[in-house]
Amino acid sequence: MREIKFRYRFRNRKTGREITDILTICEIECGPFEPPVFKDWQTWEVLSRDRSTGLLDKNGKEIYEGDRLDLVPQGYARVAAYVVWDDKRAQFRLKSKLIDSLATPVQFPDIAHETEVIGSVYENRDMLESSS
Repeated sequence: MREIKFRYRFRNRKTGREITDILTICEIECGPFEPPVFKDWQTWEVLSRDRSTGLLDKNGKEIYEGDRLDLVPQGYARVAAYVVWDDKRAQFRLKSKLIDSLATPVQFPDIAHETEVIGSVYENRDMLESSS
């Protein structure tokens, strides 16, 4: 069975320091689980909680919801796209102006191994707006 993971991003309200932690469902539910933020939880806020897609990019890096990927759809120029959850189809998909305009949908799970994680929506907010 696939291990379910989440990537949490936390920010300290006093210092502005941000940290990222990867947690499995078992760590969250079964414990013992003590990320640094829970020692003084009142000063930390959750910025994001991103699910793992269970897929790896071409470099073997795990791909999470909210990741920015670099890819070249067959017959098209290089494009940056974001991993989003599609409630209607109950699956992860890629989001960008180019990909959304293609007549033939890009099947994310089929091409994940051809992509490269180059950031996340939280690191590149300007790219999210230009790709949506």
